[in-house]
Amino acid sequence: LDVSKLKLNLEEILKCTLSSQTPAIKLSSTNNQTLPVLISLNTKVEETKEEVSYRPPIDLVCVIDTSGSMSGEKMKLVKESLKYLVSILEPSDRLALVTFANSVHMLSNLLTMTESNKESIRPLIESMVATGGTDIHIGLETALRLLQQRKSKNKVSSIFLLSDGQDNN
Repeated sequence: LDVSKLKLNLEEILKCTLSSQTPAIKLSSTNNQTLPVLISLNTKVEETKEEVSYRPPIDLVCVIDTSGSMSGEKMKLVKESLKYLVSILEPSDRLALVTFANSVHMLSNLLTMTESNKESIRPLIESMVATGGTDIHIGLETALRLLQQRKSKNKVSSIFLLSDGQDNN
């Protein structure tokens, strides 16, 4: 199939949105800035050209590097990203938190993202402290085992690795 010969009007079939955690951003012409944003790309229903608001529920395991190299600004950004992620997950989604440094810790098993579970997971995110060495393997191995041993499964499963990539092993 030669895609170049297809006559597609992307504006009719796709919708792209960009949203920010903060309602206003003051840009600086002299300093570099990090601006966390969420980019959403949605398809539209072909018959009616209406947006599809449904997405399948997800099982998401966040594997978080809490080694010493993640201290300071890196850990602050990881915590902000996780809190934002929790805020946009739907009640049908499930989230687990796994931290690793020299050893691995399961902060939470897969929890449905109801409002009460979102409230209970936020202090876990805030409690993360950067210390020790880095062993990415044990974090990813734990996440994979968690997904393999689930009794029930959502349609989409993912592992989200948050690390600076400085592995000592």
